[in-house]
Amino acid sequence: MTPQMIADILAIKTKDGDRVFDWGGSWETIKDAMHFELDIGPSKLASGIDWSTVKGGADAAAGGVGSGTATDGAPASEDNANLKAYTVSSRDGLRLRAGSGTEFEVRAVMPYGTVIYELRREGKWSIIDRTGDGIADGSANNSFLTRTPDSDQPATGTLVPVGGGSQGSETASDFLFLNSNYTATDLQENPSLAVYLDVDYKPHKGWQIKESPGRRFTVTSEEIESPIAIGKSASYRYGDRGLTTVGLGRPWYDGTPGHVKFDPADWNEQFNSWPELLYPTAYAESGADFSVINAWDLAGFTVGFIQLAAHTSDDLIPFFKLLVASLAPEAEKYFPEFMLADGELCYRRAGGYRRLEVRAPAADPVPNDLVDRGLFMSFFNKDRQSLGQEELHAAARWLAWTQESVEMRRLQVSASIDNMRDSLSILHRALLEDARTRYPKGVDGMRCDHLAHLIHEAEGEELTVGDEAVGLA
Repeated sequence: MTPQMIADILAIKTKDGDRVFDWGGSWETIKDAMHFELDIGPSKLASGIDWSTVKGGADAAAGGVGSGTATDGAPASEDNANLKAYTVSSRDGLRLRAGSGTEFEVRAVMPYGTVIYELRREGKWSIIDRTGDGIADGSANNSFLTRTPDSDQPATGTLVPVGGGSQGSETASDFLFLNSNYTATDLQENPSLAVYLDVDYKPHKGWQIKESPGRRFTVTSEEIESPIAIGKSASYRYGDRGLTTVGLGRPWYDGTPGHVKFDPADWNEQFNSWPELLYPTAYAESGADFSVINAWDLAGFTVGFIQLAAHTSDDLIPFFKLLVASLAPEAEKYFPEFMLADGELCYRRAGGYRRLEVRAPAADPVPNDLVDRGLFMSFFNKDRQSLGQEELHAAARWLAWTQESVEMRRLQVSASIDNMRDSLSILHRALLEDARTRYPKGVDGMRCDHLAHLIHEAEGEELTVGDEAVGLA
């Protein structure tokens, strides 16, 4: 990108005067590949974009940027005949919420096999019509919806009301757990259960983490052929915040053995060339490397070739849900602390469990304006200003699992392609609805890929930023 293009994007501000994007090329202590990222929290983004700071954006339709959309019975489709039918695929049922986001109250639980109609999509959320009359009844996470072949099939299944419409009012007997070692009556929900990674747990016989000069770390075991490099201590200075974060880092260029690269040629046949479109984002995020670990910045713990982050609701949490549901024996081996209840990721210990998909601050004193899943993030990294045992053992487990399991890597690719499709869907809708006058002929492949990457950086359950990202291109 030219210096002028970079300057144009860095000039974008909210209506309150806060800068929206940060440029990886300007980082002082640790250089990163070319990419932009959101440098602002949901509360500040809620004020909206100041379109006078966006080059060419004065005439754009400045739709508000804020939390998820409420769905209170308003008509959401003008063509009921073309409604798409979906079936609830979560064996524990799926929550119907009052809006598109986990901050909205739960109106009901739709049992497994319930057929509903999708009125429209907002990223990972679908606006749901239960009867096919074109009226919105609520929102649901579409990760647990499967397309029904016969779209004319009427909605079925009985909704299970949730007492008072509040989150977390179910008991352990109301649903099943996916984990094979437990039944619904084995564990009780405990909202005050302390959440921490068990550093004494050994997924392999002889599991041991060793430190060498320069604060470099490796893990060995009787089942690992060669020691796995898990990274070294790294720090990053946030000059504008007046703080320094410290943690584990394993970049793609560190020269250690055992890196597993993301090569589109390995996956194109399975995914119809989507990996080729995904590659530029993967390279910008990690050098296209499954083995990259970043526990040294404000996100707390970020892993994988697409850099799935623990501090937010739309990256590492949904991927761990997919792992626990799809690769239960492997998930049990490497992260036995996690389980699913009613389709939500939970922490389990000592006969109890605690939900992790809740808004919570991090455990450390570092500012939390960028963190909305602090309980989950703190499981991996208790203190973002020091390198702790939790992040060492979490990284070691993740890297051993990555090297061992082709299926785990395949799920990373599949989930990343799904996110890319969501991003391009947002882009396509925005081009058709809000940006037709700016892009009358659409966009070429290069710009499309760039915009999809911007949306990837910005997407989140609590943010509806896709249309804004198009306006920022």
